[in-house]
Amino acid sequence: LKAAASSKSKEEKFADQKHARSREEREAAVSNRVQATKEDVQEWLDTLKRRTRSDGRLFVNADQFKAIAVVAKQVIEELPSREGVLSADTDPLRWVVHGGPGTGKTHVVRDVIHNELFDQVLHWQQGLDYQVIALQAVMADLLKGDTIHHACGIPVRKKGAEDDLVIQSKKAVAEQSLYWKWFLAKPLMVCQSTFHNKL
Repeated sequence: LKAAASSKSKEEKFADQKHARSREEREAAVSNRVQATKEDVQEWLDTLKRRTRSDGRLFVNADQFKAIAVVAKQVIEELPSREGVLSADTDPLRWVVHGGPGTGKTHVVRDVIHNELFDQVLHWQQGLDYQVIALQAVMADLLKGDTIHHACGIPVRKKGAEDDLVIQSKKAVAEQSLYWKWFLAKPLMVCQSTFHNKL
């Protein structure tokens, strides 16, 4: 129920934005954001490989590190160097992380890739630069993400505050998702161009 309530509050927040009263509430703002480099990601990856928990165990095991390294290497290929040299266009990463219950898929996606790599190292913003989704509200809440229905504007028959049907327009969803560099979905993750190729 907690996850469903969280999903509902996100939907209400979207509906509230539609009825924003002031111009400032409606318009986007420009902000100065830090640009991470290839070297920043490589340094983080090298540190992650050796990092331990308080009980002495590695923060990520060897298999989890391999999965994280695949994502980090793709990110490194896409980023500029500290000297400002841009990379050539790269092919999208089409790849699936899978395993049985308790193997650490959520830890890899939520704790390491989402919270550390994307948020802390790259300074990306969820919903703007990337999106984390799941099919069910419970899993979306666990991943600190969104349901696929909400993130992608798939109509779900919901009533708004004034009994209006609340549905994101296809154009609004398409415009929003064009900015996502990455698209993480439990249990899979793909580079954004894969997502757009499927639409």
